[in-house]
Amino acid sequence: MTVRVCLPVSHLLETSEAWSNGLALGVDVLEFRKTQTWDFLPPRPRVFHWGDGLVMQAFINRFESERLGPFLRECNAELFSFDLGPACRNNLFTLPLSETLNPEQILHAADESLNIVRRQYNGRVAVENYNYYPTGLYEHICEPEFIARFLETFDLGMVLDLAHARVTAYNKNLNLYDYLLDLPLDRVVEVHISRPYFHDSQAVDAHLPPEDDDYDLLDFVLSRLDPDQPVLVAAECYQSLHTVKLQYHRLRQIADRQNAGVETDRSRRDEPILVMSPAERLRRKNAFDGSLVMGTAKFNRETGRNRHQDDPVDGLLDRGTGLVCENLVRPRSCPVCGHSNAEDLFVKKGFCHVRCQSCRLIYVNPVLTDDAAHKLYEQESSWVQVLDSGPQKEMDQKKFAYGLDIVSPYLHGQRILDIGTGTGLFLEVARNKGFNPVGLELNRATVERLREQGFEIIDTVLENSGLPDHGFDLVTLWEVLEHIMEPAQLLAQITRVLKPGGVLLVLVPNADSLVTRILHEQSGTFGGHSHVNHFHRAVLARLLESAGFEVPITETLITELGAIHNHLDFQHPYQGQAGSTVEFLTPKRIHDHLLGSKLLMIARLKESKEEQ
Repeated sequence: MTVRVCLPVSHLLETSEAWSNGLALGVDVLEFRKTQTWDFLPPRPRVFHWGDGLVMQAFINRFESERLGPFLRECNAELFSFDLGPACRNNLFTLPLSETLNPEQILHAADESLNIVRRQYNGRVAVENYNYYPTGLYEHICEPEFIARFLETFDLGMVLDLAHARVTAYNKNLNLYDYLLDLPLDRVVEVHISRPYFHDSQAVDAHLPPEDDDYDLLDFVLSRLDPDQPVLVAAECYQSLHTVKLQYHRLRQIADRQNAGVETDRSRRDEPILVMSPAERLRRKNAFDGSLVMGTAKFNRETGRNRHQDDPVDGLLDRGTGLVCENLVRPRSCPVCGHSNAEDLFVKKGFCHVRCQSCRLIYVNPVLTDDAAHKLYEQESSWVQVLDSGPQKEMDQKKFAYGLDIVSPYLHGQRILDIGTGTGLFLEVARNKGFNPVGLELNRATVERLREQGFEIIDTVLENSGLPDHGFDLVTLWEVLEHIMEPAQLLAQITRVLKPGGVLLVLVPNADSLVTRILHEQSGTFGGHSHVNHFHRAVLARLLESAGFEVPITETLITELGAIHNHLDFQHPYQGQAGSTVEFLTPKRIHDHLLGSKLLMIARLKESKEEQ
């Protein structure tokens, strides 16, 4: 396959100064969108893309009044493309101003327009797929079967706009990859790339700069095109010369790789990737939010959380001071930024909670010595009983499945390392989804049980595990990092075992959650000896970025609305049974503002020093 990089000219450049730094000399093809040219442009092949729809009543009037036919001949355009729709003759933005046409009427109107075009231009002609909005303007024309029929009837090429495809799949609640594979990819002659804007209930074509998953989508599509058919790839975000330059360099890398015949893990992926709308994400989050499903008091009672929350820390406290005995603890600086200038916040179960005045991390200082912490964890059983309870397992299965679906678009393989694997439920969910998971767990009884179930289990800390470098596509930390005394050291080991471009999934308690801000030390987030780091969004992102990651996804899980309403009603946060006390507090608002009690980040390991 020959892939050529194409950049828009008309929307961006009006003066020769804008073509500084030789950008124009590096592109393969120039794409015009106005009947205007510039003498200083380099001698490159030229194509023309028009934003009018072929079926529109004004199409031919504008084609002739703007003398587009002569312009196409004069600039020797090798391709003329335009929109396939809309499905009516007149419209105002996304609204129809005339009756919606049926498929036969669309074909008839297109035939009339194409006859006039072909009398004035004898080059290659192609149509671009449309966005779908539920207004009546886009019926039939976004259906893969009709698109294929249309192209075959008139022997046209296809301009595949990836953002339009994303909008259509999102607004019609379709799997994006299934939708793409149903399109007539054998007729694609050009691919446009940009990013839509995603509202809660609808996606909108916005020509935003592409993100990593958009470029992954381009790789996926290119790998499925006819290898004997040359194709253009065109940047569709032309807000500034800077954004065009960034897109150009990324598209050049993809084109060079494709032209060299180098396959990527993304292009080889056979399974369609689940792409969820915000509404679907919220629905799935709510389905594993135990307090929303069962009610706060009942969920805490039936999972045994009430017993775990009240579990005393026996044998650790100095009766005189109420603090943990000095011989059992050691001081530490902020585990994120290293500063020691912290302010005291409160004491819970004998442990001092402080906040770093530099990065604002809340952390426990001093912390238990390694020996004291190990002995305490060996004796503690209440949390294991919570995890093994029926209601908790049901919620966790849904949570783990959700996490894997969210992270899947960023993965290039199936091998997972789950650190702190606990009861092994995540390993089971991952294996059932076709992944190859490995667990890391220190509890001897759990290790033996999981090995008997056929899982590969590492029973020592990562640093001493002997795992080879670059062996995993994904590492997961499900509520682990808050327990780690030196999280930066663990992340350094994780970067070692991840493949270049590998992914890290992190879930931690959210120090900026609404429930934590309201309850303060009464919040179950603060557990004394167990949770020694309390991350908020900015400080966790800083920690990950300093370890060499970029963070494409940040969201929250678990609303704790029941505990909030109970507290506002002067009841026990976790045992009360208050109804909704403040109507505007909804799961959607909680998660839209990242106020959920758990903070989820998907981080991708940068592949080179240049990226870092």
